[in-house]
Amino acid sequence: MKKLLWAIAALALMAMPAHAQTYPSPTYNNVTVNGALSLPNNALSVANGGTGVRTSTGTGSAVLNNGPIFIAPALGTPASGVMTNVTGLPFSTGISGKPTTLAGYGITNALVTTNNLSDVSSASASRTNLGLGTAAVQNIGTSGANVPLLNSVNTWSGTQIFSGSIAVGDGTGGAVAQINGAAGQLRWIQFNTASSQRWSIYADSGAESGGNSGTDWHVARYSDSGTFIDAPINIVRSTGLVLLNDGLTVTGTTTLNTPLSAASGGTGVTSSTGSGSVVLNNSPALSGTPTVPTATAGTNTTQAASTAFVTTAVAGGTGISVPVRQTVQSGPASSGLPNFLPATSGSLSLTSQNVSTGVNALVVTAANGFGTSGAINLIGTSTSNLTWSSLAASTTSYLYVTVSGGSLTSGSTTLVPIYQCGGSPSTTNTQYTFDYCAMLMYVGNGTSASVATTVFVGEAVTSGSAVTSTAPYAYQGLYDSGYINTLPAAATQIIKSSNLGVDGASVMLYQKNLTAEANYSVGDVLSNPGTAPASGIFYPMPLGSTRNTVWFTTGASQAFALLNKTTGTGVAPTAANWAYRLTARRPW
Repeated sequence: MKKLLWAIAALALMAMPAHAQTYPSPTYNNVTVNGALSLPNNALSVANGGTGVRTSTGTGSAVLNNGPIFIAPALGTPASGVMTNVTGLPFSTGISGKPTTLAGYGITNALVTTNNLSDVSSASASRTNLGLGTAAVQNIGTSGANVPLLNSVNTWSGTQIFSGSIAVGDGTGGAVAQINGAAGQLRWIQFNTASSQRWSIYADSGAESGGNSGTDWHVARYSDSGTFIDAPINIVRSTGLVLLNDGLTVTGTTTLNTPLSAASGGTGVTSSTGSGSVVLNNSPALSGTPTVPTATAGTNTTQAASTAFVTTAVAGGTGISVPVRQTVQSGPASSGLPNFLPATSGSLSLTSQNVSTGVNALVVTAANGFGTSGAINLIGTSTSNLTWSSLAASTTSYLYVTVSGGSLTSGSTTLVPIYQCGGSPSTTNTQYTFDYCAMLMYVGNGTSASVATTVFVGEAVTSGSAVTSTAPYAYQGLYDSGYINTLPAAATQIIKSSNLGVDGASVMLYQKNLTAEANYSVGDVLSNPGTAPASGIFYPMPLGSTRNTVWFTTGASQAFALLNKTTGTGVAPTAANWAYRLTARRPW
């Protein structure tokens, strides 16, 4: 109550007229006014929570500055202001005095639909900024510099590059992809790797001159650098002929409607006989039992002879001509001498060496007498090494082969073969006798001797358990030392291994000039020259032979003696100016 009285007193004082006398301003902690508060003289200042003015407009709540809500206010026309967040103002009716062009708003680079980018400073830059290419200013069409119509047939005059796949047709009907060009022009499809050509398929530029000629089809290949190599596949349009220029490899079965002709490497036929490899005409190796027609007896041509024809021919006396009868005709050789037998063997069995096909085949002919057409000879051949087993110990074994059916069968005996002209053959068991006048080989069985087609081919000397030396017989019964430079000295015996396997060989000695002397020219050859056993005594050079050797011996006084070629005076030749040669032949 006391506080209320003080408040009333304060108000009374405030209502009193001013006088010169001043009073101190009272200070109150709190004032509560139950009725209306009227301040007739001064408006309550803003600092004291008032407005600082004594007038108002409108109705409703007092407006504060943070997010006020106005209800239909009459704002008047502001001199300035920022209306960033003002909404709901209609552009067409709510703004008076607005510009009629974009330039009036300060916009100078706007796009106007009616001007097709012509109102901007750079139409090209604007298309680029909008993501438009040059096609944006092209007309639509089906050819030329137009944007293609995808529902029409278009003509592309330039090179088109598609980074993805190209599909022709949608799988619901037929589809055609055409490469259309003028006659005489290339039409092709290329296959590239990183823009470097690898393959192409093309129709060539050949002139279409009628008869379906020209525009042939090709597949071409290119190198790693894109350079043309060749066209391995060509198809000729006029004939349909397929040309495979680099060959053809077929890994599966090949079926041809027409047999491949002989001119093309085929046979030209659809049937075959026998089995195995195709037989060509140059040295074919036939196996199994091939058959040929049997020729009429007495046929003498180059046609093939069956075994039936040969048997008939042999029985009837038809001859087979050979250079030398009853001998090894040919086989492996070294320096012109036979080498089909090894020098030794570590056992009492001996196997030949170096025998194979071709010139190294061992070819043997067995004489089988004579017939009405001349000599009868059997030929046997071996293209693999032969073996002579169970040779007798500590003796000399005589190695032979028996010729039968073109083959050779090996055998041996310790009896020296007998060679004679005429007479009766020995009947001693396993004793072989060759009658070189009748040209028949016989073998005894203890009581008689029968004809055998056996030919001796060499000898083997044995110890108690091994072969210590061998002697392969000379081919065609002929030994030839060849020329040996420098004549031997006086009182010298020259011995050579002839390996003829027979006694009574015909021996010849030859002397050949190497450096002109005594009016002899280089190359001049003398046969069977003389020698001087003592001074002033001249004899023919002594020549001799054994079963497997030939020899000659020079005189003690002068090794070789000859006469001057033109004057006939005696001359002692200079040894280094001459060479000698020794030959030997069997008696038949």
